[in-house]
Amino acid sequence: MALLPDPDLTLDSEAQKIFQRLASRRGDLEPHNIYLGLLNHPQLAAHIGELGSFLRFGGGVLPDALRELIILWVAKHLGAAYLWVKHEPRARQAGLPDAMLDPLRRGRPLPDLLPHQQAALAAAGCVLARRSIPPEVQDALTAGLGLKGVIEVVVLTGFYQMFTAMVAAFDVPLPPGAAAPFA
Repeated sequence: MALLPDPDLTLDSEAQKIFQRLASRRGDLEPHNIYLGLLNHPQLAAHIGELGSFLRFGGGVLPDALRELIILWVAKHLGAAYLWVKHEPRARQAGLPDAMLDPLRRGRPLPDLLPHQQAALAAAGCVLARRSIPPEVQDALTAGLGLKGVIEVVVLTGFYQMFTAMVAAFDVPLPPGAAAPFA
C-alpha cells in the first residue's frame, strides 16, 4: 500500500485534540510518522496512541531499560528498521549500553542478561512465533516481574509487531538522515 497521506492539519476539533495528545507524549510528529498517518482515522489513532502511551510513558510495570530491550529485540527479529531507529536513542536514555545494543543490532548473543531479561526475550520470541510460553519461562518472568509483567511483555511484543506491520504496509520511510541499522 502507498504511504498514508499526512492528514490535513486543519482537522476537526476532536481530531485536533487527539493530535495534541499524541504530540505531547511523543514530541514532534514529523511528516510520515505512523501516528500522523493514522490521524486519517482519528478514533483509531487515539486508541492505538493510548495503548502505546500506557506501555511507554506510565502505568506499566516494566522497567524502562527492559521495555526498550524488548522493543529493539522485536525490531531486530522483524527487520523493522524504523522501529530500531526510533527506539535506539530511547534505549540509550534508559541505560542500555553499547555492549548490549551492538550485539543485538548485529544478531549476536547478548552479554550478561539477567534471568528476567532472558525470560522476557524468550517470551517475546514465543509471541512472535505464536507459541505458548513454556512454564519455566513464565515462572522466571513472573519471579522477576510479577504476573502483570508477564502480561505486559506479551502485549508490548504484540503492540510493536502490529506497529511494525503498519509501518511496512503504509511504506513509512526512515526519518530524514537516519541510516538503515541492519546492513
